[in-house]
Amino acid sequence: MKQIIVNSNSKDSCRKSLEDAIIMSTKLATTSGTTNDTGRTLGASLTPVALIIDGTSLVYILDSELEEMLFELACNCSVVLCCRVAPLQKAGIVALVKKRTSDMTLAIGDGANDVSMIQMADVGFGIRGQEGRQAVMASDFAMGQFRFIVTLLLVHGHWNYQRMGYMILYNFYRNAVFVLVLFWYVLFTCFTLSTAINEWSSVLYSVIYTSVPTTVVGILDKDLNRWTLLKHPQMYGAGHREESYNKRLFWITMIDTVWQSAVVFFIPLLAYWSSTIDASCYIG
Repeated sequence: MKQIIVNSNSKDSCRKSLEDAIIMSTKLATTSGTTNDTGRTLGASLTPVALIIDGTSLVYILDSELEEMLFELACNCSVVLCCRVAPLQKAGIVALVKKRTSDMTLAIGDGANDVSMIQMADVGFGIRGQEGRQAVMASDFAMGQFRFIVTLLLVHGHWNYQRMGYMILYNFYRNAVFVLVLFWYVLFTCFTLSTAINEWSSVLYSVIYTSVPTTVVGILDKDLNRWTLLKHPQMYGAGHREESYNKRLFWITMIDTVWQSAVVFFIPLLAYWSSTIDASCYIG
């Protein structure tokens, strides 16, 4: 990779280094190759760029107008390495990304000097090691070894997204069906004060159709086994592509609730249309 090193001892020199680095990274990021008669570029390639910056330079860059230049430069690079930085500078780098993008940030640390960074990030991983448990106590997820991150992201991350997407749609579905049945009822009863569903039925509906599916799906639902997910890491991109929860699936679910609620209400209504049984009749 082409390395860009920023190691300055003053604000002016940092500005000059960043300006030169932005120009260089922009040139390296442009495509190269020959153009054929159809207008397509042949042999196009991008030169990967790595930015290496030290803590001394970050003293003059962070919390100043040079932050925007650093962010622009970082966006042109494939990787950014910050060397010999203080704990607050680690958090400042995370904040730099959070303020300017809507992307989710992840911080991984194993010591007390990583606590600020872990707390600033959207998701924090703490690794329990020889440096103590401070990072673990401040993190969202704790692990004993760094290699467990692969399984946590690729396997449990994919499963969690798939389950959460399904459960969100299911809860919309469950509540919409229940409300629409009451909606059809009040239309056919001219908005009387009588209830279509008694209290016990309403409670059982909420308890059974909330607890049981959530428990079953949360424990057992796995669209792919762990070995397949580890063998094909690109499956983790299902969350980025919004495959399990998106606007299309939401509206399909809502349309589904309309006809299902109509079936639930109108079939019993037509079945007992000529009957004298009503909500006030009880079997003694």
